[in-house]
Amino acid sequence: MATAVSARATGDIIFGRSNGRDLLFSAVPGNCWQTLAPTEALVRSLAQTMRVLHAIPLEECPFDARLEVRIAAATPPHGGGAGG
Repeated sequence: MATAVSARATGDIIFGRSNGRDLLFSAVPGNCWQTLAPTEALVRSLAQTMRVLHAIPLEECPFDARLEVRIAAATPPHGGGAGG
């Protein structure tokens, strides 16, 4: 289940924090989608937003979610599994 990220606007930059993770991105005009009733316009707006995000060339994406990076992040620092 996703949790809402609390964010504050700073100029045209948004900073959000969730579970100790940070996210920084440019603000877009409008209201937060969580405050709106689900309508066709909302669905279209979210779909357009996803198209814009997915159009960003991979080389320009500041986030690295390759499998080896995610596995390394999920591995306990001591190298052991459950029980040590």
